[in-house]
Amino acid sequence: MLYYHIASFEELLNMRIAYQVHEAGDMKGMILDNDTLLRAIKMCGRTIAPLKLQHRLKHMQDAFEEKGRIQLYEFLDLLLWCELYDAIIVDGQDLEGGKEDVDFYKLVDFEDLLTPFDVKLANQLNDKYLAEEWDFGKEIIVDRKLSRMDAPVKTESRKEQVKRQKDHYQHLKSQVSESQKSVYNAKAGYVRPRPISAPDLTMYEKPDPSMIVASRDVRPQSVYAHFDQLLKNRSAKESAGSY
Repeated sequence: MLYYHIASFEELLNMRIAYQVHEAGDMKGMILDNDTLLRAIKMCGRTIAPLKLQHRLKHMQDAFEEKGRIQLYEFLDLLLWCELYDAIIVDGQDLEGGKEDVDFYKLVDFEDLLTPFDVKLANQLNDKYLAEEWDFGKEIIVDRKLSRMDAPVKTESRKEQVKRQKDHYQHLKSQVSESQKSVYNAKAGYVRPRPISAPDLTMYEKPDPSMIVASRDVRPQSVYAHFDQLLKNRSAKESAGSY
């Protein structure tokens, strides 16, 4: 508090004295009572809205060292949320009364006249605190009617954007194609420029018997050629036996 110039040495001494005056007799800390805390805070030259005090105690009491009591360092943390007592001006503090220029007396609200100053101060601070807590901002609704005039369209920028995107697309397309070819080469080792649609019809042609060599190692290519070869071998054996 001294480093940030929140309080001076004299004010810290007054805070210590105010705490000792209202501390309980068992020396375990000040009892958590709104009236007691407000009187101790007033002795320190500060004040706080009662509703704000209750709200701060609700969030601070879980971390208190002694349940139901507040220690000196915790009391100093609570004072950081307070305002200077002399800096607050209460509305309607100076009530004008007495006799006017003519033979009439000014009317004075007896409720304001008989209400203590601290009660007026507490009510004003509570109203200020609630106004700050309930200030969720103001929504501004603008007129969104469509204009009868056509909105201007910037054709040059649109054409330039389309051209730029087209160039990027061509570049990306070529990169993707090259990458796909690299994948095919890695898998198969060769990529044909275009698929072959026409079948190889030569594989269905009937083979020439004269080109077939009579050998056991050579397997006939079809059933017809196999029987044809057997008949030729048999006729050759019969002609050899007749001689």
